[in-house]
Amino acid sequence: PPLPEDDLIPPRHFGAFTKSGECVCCCTYLASALVGHSGEGVFEHVLQLRGVSTAEKFERQLLASTLLKFAEEVLRHENRDLPVVTWTKAYDRREAMIFFESQGWKKVTSVYSATTEVAEPHLKMEKQLGIHA
Repeated sequence: PPLPEDDLIPPRHFGAFTKSGECVCCCTYLASALVGHSGEGVFEHVLQLRGVSTAEKFERQLLASTLLKFAEEVLRHENRDLPVVTWTKAYDRREAMIFFESQGWKKVTSVYSATTEVAEPHLKMEKQLGIHA
């Protein structure tokens, strides 16, 4: 379903598909504001990785990491004159931390509860995409 933020700035969706057209891995980035994690200010060009998901039967085949690398390169190219910061709310699970850290993401907050509806603890992570050369 659409998110309230979708009306403000269109999200960027990326997907990996089988030859028959089935989407087996996807991720979404939204334009966002992010206060510097140490309180130094606000980054002006920020994208939130809202989610990444892989169909269960396609897990552990490097689809998510390949798709994120592709998405990051597209975002770098689209924003070639601007430094881009990405961030996400990652589940505080060992597998998620290993995955995101292997992709160059850094933890910037300690564990917290995302919302009252989501019982699983989260932490905020960032990745600097830099400027496309």
